[in-house]
Amino acid sequence: MDLFINSMKKLELDLLGERGEYHTLVLSSSLHRSKLSVKVVGALEYGDYEILVAG
Repeated sequence: MDLFINSMKKLELDLLGERGEYHTLVLSSSLHRSKLSVKVVGALEYGDYEILVAG
């Protein structure tokens, strides 16, 4: 995860979206072949935000 975050910082990309907008992850819909399961295993602090770590 640190490699990913550092790579994004070098590219000057905002990890949280276009300067702070919220993002949504759809886990199940009629467009999915099967339900996506996500287990939160931790959180990383990024400035005033936290990023959930899934595993």
